[in-house]
Amino acid sequence: MATTTTALPYFFYAAGILFREGLEALLVIIALVAGVRQAGQSDRTRAIYAGAIGALATSLVLAFLCQLVDDRTGSGAPLDEFYRREGRGGE
Repeated sequence: MATTTTALPYFFYAAGILFREGLEALLVIIALVAGVRQAGQSDRTRAIYAGAIGALATSLVLAFLCQLVDDRTGSGAPLDEFYRREGRGGE
């Protein structure tokens, strides 16, 4: 009897990690804003929010580029396997 594997548990593991890291980043931003406001420099909160939005945009662009590279390597193969297959280095 053939066994089938599913990616569903890995999806939930990854989603849990992303959720946890997102909450952690949110807590850091809240702490920074609270500290800036407590120091009496509320005008600097805009820079904190701009940095957070910039980091989010950079993350999305990087995710898109990684997906693009992964699609070009074929069937989700790791990059080192791709480079060995193409004769561009590796072992």
